[in-house]
Amino acid sequence: MEYETVYGQIEDRSLISYGERLGEEIPLEGELSSFNAAHKIGTFPYDGEGSYANGLRFAKEESLSFGDASSEDPEANPFVMELEAYKPKKIVLSIYMEGWDDDCININMAGSFLAKLQFRIIRRMVK
Repeated sequence: MEYETVYGQIEDRSLISYGERLGEEIPLEGELSSFNAAHKIGTFPYDGEGSYANGLRFAKEESLSFGDASSEDPEANPFVMELEAYKPKKIVLSIYMEGWDDDCININMAGSFLAKLQFRIIRRMVK
């Protein structure tokens, strides 16, 4: 049986609710996006309202986006962090890609990605 895929950090996937198996294809309504697509015949569609009523909650990822880096002022820029010599600092880089159909997923699983990170010393603190 095919169920629509639900993406995100979910603690208990048993709370996900699905509708009845689709007997016909439901065309796209509105703008195509990762969260709005046509529904394929024979699948069980994700029921967001039913899932929420079951207690399903998605975890909120504490993160910054490039739009948050609105200032060159180190005190106002959330990307600026204090580093100390010989004390490692963990940085997590998450890359989100749009697309939840099988073609998109399969292509990305076989792919490789490069990222360029740059670090800049804004000021040196002497203790």
